[in-house]
Amino acid sequence: MHDILQCEEANEPTVISLAVPGLDTLQPPSGSDAADDCDHDTKLNDFLSKGCGCARECTKLFSRDMIKQSMLDCIDLDGYCNEHINHQHVLLLGAMNALVHNQAETIQKSHKPKPRVESRSTYMFRGVSVCRNFFSVVFGCGKKKLKNVKKQFMSEGIIPKQHMNVHKPVALRSIEKRKNACTFRQNFAENNALVMPGRMTNYKNPDLKLLPSSMTKKYVYELYESATQTAGDEPLSLCRWYQVWNDFCRNVVVQLPRSDLCALCQHNQMCVAKMRNLGEDEKLALIQKCQEHLLVVQKERENYVKMIQTCKLQSMIPKEPGLHTSCSFVGTMHQSFDFAQQIHLPFNSQQVGAIYFLTGYKIGLFGIAMEPLGKFILYIIPEACATGKGSDVVLSLLHHYFENFAIGETDTVCHADNCCGQNKNNVLMQYACWRTCTDLHERFTVCFLPVGHTKFWPDLYFGLFKKKLRLDQAETIDDVCRIAKSACPQSNAIIPVPVGDESGNVIIPTFNWQSKFQPNMKAIPELKKYHQFSFSNTSKGTVMCKVASTAPDQDSTGFRIVPDLDKVSSNTPSVIQPDPFPYQRRKYLAEKNHTICN
Repeated sequence: MHDILQCEEANEPTVISLAVPGLDTLQPPSGSDAADDCDHDTKLNDFLSKGCGCARECTKLFSRDMIKQSMLDCIDLDGYCNEHINHQHVLLLGAMNALVHNQAETIQKSHKPKPRVESRSTYMFRGVSVCRNFFSVVFGCGKKKLKNVKKQFMSEGIIPKQHMNVHKPVALRSIEKRKNACTFRQNFAENNALVMPGRMTNYKNPDLKLLPSSMTKKYVYELYESATQTAGDEPLSLCRWYQVWNDFCRNVVVQLPRSDLCALCQHNQMCVAKMRNLGEDEKLALIQKCQEHLLVVQKERENYVKMIQTCKLQSMIPKEPGLHTSCSFVGTMHQSFDFAQQIHLPFNSQQVGAIYFLTGYKIGLFGIAMEPLGKFILYIIPEACATGKGSDVVLSLLHHYFENFAIGETDTVCHADNCCGQNKNNVLMQYACWRTCTDLHERFTVCFLPVGHTKFWPDLYFGLFKKKLRLDQAETIDDVCRIAKSACPQSNAIIPVPVGDESGNVIIPTFNWQSKFQPNMKAIPELKKYHQFSFSNTSKGTVMCKVASTAPDQDSTGFRIVPDLDKVSSNTPSVIQPDPFPYQRRKYLAEKNHTICN
């Protein structure tokens, strides 16, 4: 439920005056402590070894611990508080008030008073006269800072001085202006934000008010500024507006733009935004409908996580993928698979200008996540070897995975998204049935996450790979494999597998599974309404379908999709050859890309 909401029957968001509870207790934000300097001991040791340089030898008048403690205490005060005042400066101003001689006349016992020409300082530490160098060390300041503080004392007295990086005078940051800003923001959220009927996983605050992504903080500030000026008041600055928002209105957030939205969630969210004009019964019915949908999604997600955890707890599960005999491991393995957005070669993290306007060599990405083992098989599909993104490609890569990377499990569970053309189709179901009919698995289960709620483990690994790719440079298939391996350097979780090379030499062929299954297997009626399909070698040729993976077994619906088991063979189908790489495409790549390749 991440879409952008618009206000009902209005082009611009409305603002009304409402009382906001809890604003009378607002307090100014607390300050932060100054950081310690790690080389104080080294500097102090150098100073003590060389001495202060005066005839009194001040360093010998006090113990090292006393000097160090005083220096560190004063350095800890060298920081600005909420009122933008440096407390070390205040300490030095107090010392100047006691040590500086700036009377109108000189005071000497053996001489008559004379008009004072220049001020004089008598530096002291713990009641003992010391030199200026020693005084600056024990007070944790340099000669320049000591000189500046003395100059400030001579001109302004002991009044603390604020640093110059203050955005506005103190009067404009009063508590009343902050309260008005918070009131405006909360009232704006009441009319334009969405109150979620259920907590979202990426937001921990249950009292959330979500503004549409089009209504940014600056956009709301412009409305606040205009309304405040119309009322004859002066608004907060933009910087102070952001600070007050973060301090006192954290429950009002701006949604981020999202992809793969759930259509039902989007419809429910738009209805919830308009429900303030509905009756109480209609409001309750609408909120209950939203909660029921979110509850179904939550149960599916919990079931997905539970399946993975159950597989991880198996004691005898192999630790690494590889070649294993079919049904050699008596247990269950869970895997998820999906396509990712293709990339283009050459790729340069510096984004050479010419690359932006060119269509580079296309690289398809298909991944299979083995969640219990923490491994991800990344199939890299060159443009010259591509045969599309249909069911034949998906099943051919799945078949290669089961033959080369599976752990020989008896029971396998696969999760995929609800893309009907690639994953949720009769060919995939027929392939799962074929593997149980030929005793490659004892049980084969295929599950599909709800539409619009399909973020799962393959997306995580794709994100890690592309995050590493953005910081690197790739020109060949080998470069892509290198980057994929380095995306998880400690665990080596991503295993890149090239389907072919740049010239079109195929390593992993695409089989024509549709032609193999079509004569001997039937389609599943109303396939799209089911979310779990189970196959077993104890009832070969039969599929048990569930509307939800969390539904009880007695609610399953069975279909016979293989009329004659004798016609099911274990042979792989014929190979689909990729189309020849067009000459015009090869010429384009050679002419346009060679200037930006190494």
